[in-house]
Amino acid sequence: MPRRPNVPAFARTARSLRHAVAAILLVVPLLVCASPAAAQPLDDGLIVLRSQAASSQPADCSDGVRLDDGSFEGGIYAGPLPTKIVTRFAVAEASILDRVCVCWRRGGLVDGHSFDVVVYDDDGPGGEPGTLLARESVEVDDVPTGPGSFYGFDLSGLDVSLPPGAVYVGVDAISIFESGLLLCTDTNGSGNAPILFAPAGSSSNWADVRSQLPDLRALGVRVTLEAELGPGPGPGPGACTPSATVLCIDDEPGDRRFRVELEYENPQAAGAAHAVPLAGLGVARGGLFWIGNRNNPEMLIKILDACAAFDHFWVFYAATTNQGLVTTVTDTRTGRVWRRSNPPGTAAAPVQDTGAFPCP
Repeated sequence: MPRRPNVPAFARTARSLRHAVAAILLVVPLLVCASPAAAQPLDDGLIVLRSQAASSQPADCSDGVRLDDGSFEGGIYAGPLPTKIVTRFAVAEASILDRVCVCWRRGGLVDGHSFDVVVYDDDGPGGEPGTLLARESVEVDDVPTGPGSFYGFDLSGLDVSLPPGAVYVGVDAISIFESGLLLCTDTNGSGNAPILFAPAGSSSNWADVRSQLPDLRALGVRVTLEAELGPGPGPGPGACTPSATVLCIDDEPGDRRFRVELEYENPQAAGAAHAVPLAGLGVARGGLFWIGNRNNPEMLIKILDACAAFDHFWVFYAATTNQGLVTTVTDTRTGRVWRRSNPPGTAAAPVQDTGAFPCP
């Protein structure tokens, strides 16, 4: 279990963002000491994490691994000391860190913020954040009022390889001095991944946010992981062999270059989805999958040759389900593997990966 630092305390603010933020900007010392009776900070607290009401429906960054349910009911900041806050993501297989998305909501006069995106291994004591794997200084500007907005940060240039297991991803730091901006939070979803905080600059002293904000389910943080590529060009496992659960998609007519498989998980069952080839209809570069009822297709997937203009094959799919999904595409010519997942109970977002496979 995460260790409790000597100085954490948590509290909620009033639901009125306008009144709360005005109070913060005008009387900072009073906020540090005062809190609603329902959630009193500790007497010796020097760090106070406060939650403010908000409402948001994210419109982008929908292709990443997410712990939220797709909407946000709140936002948080910290003070008086700058504070880093992270949440835990499972890594199913060896992957490359591609992108991190963070949702911010403007609740006051401040419309910009500079911070670091941070990624930690879970090799600390008791599974806490341990080794720092990545740190990237970024900023957001002109954050609009109203619903929260996701901002994506490309970290692929850092070449961060993640082994199977888990990592913590979040921001360093959130602060009362930029209290007009709130890190989006989900309180209605089913997420239960650990959410931890610590003073900015500290390498330990992590504490569990839910110890004092028990209804916090997830942060507005998402990650995109790319499966580490296979050995590269060379003899592949042979052309795709179609079956009831394997969809074969052509590059050149009839070559069955790409093998597509879809695994599913729901409260009743788990297994391999059924493939529906469309080549008989003249569609050789796409197909369908169904789960449970062949008259109810769950996914449309296609693979496009964009080599002439972009030097990559594109993988696009749309799935109309909230079941857990793992989509695997194998380039049988090179042995390279592409994989994306959707957590159970979360509406699957469309995927448009324009860098899925290098050419040729």
